[in-house]
Amino acid sequence: MAAASDRDSVLSLITNQQDGLSDLCRIVNRLGENFKQILQSISSCERLQILQITDSETGMTILHIAVGKSNAETVEMILECLSEEERYILLSAQASYRYHQVTPIHYACYNHNSRVLDQMIRLLKEETRYKLLQITIRGGVTPLYLSALRGHTQAISTIADS
Repeated sequence: MAAASDRDSVLSLITNQQDGLSDLCRIVNRLGENFKQILQSISSCERLQILQITDSETGMTILHIAVGKSNAETVEMILECLSEEERYILLSAQASYRYHQVTPIHYACYNHNSRVLDQMIRLLKEETRYKLLQITIRGGVTPLYLSALRGHTQAISTIADS
């Protein structure tokens, strides 16, 4: 079971968001499976506040960071704790304009992270999956189009099969 001090450390990030994303990433890495227990023990509102903390320069969330590091286990751990509505909110979060407003799904397609992309898509209901795969980033680019541009055939197959 996650220690109360670990839970308090995570929750304190809500009120003190200075360097919150890097602090949260360190906490997630240190806690591993206990982070999942912490997420499950708090309200939906608190959970989304924590997971929507963004890097002030890039606008990326902790899910973007996990995708960028090809950390399928962290991606799955976060998404499994969420309701379908919370998954949609987190997976539709777009990075800053400077970073082409990528969502975590676009980021997986861009970085050829087939395993991570599969983890994200597999956990979604069909309707939510469809809506997320229609989101466009700067230039009107969908995840499928981005995968084709980057020659990522496995991502194309994953998206087409979903």
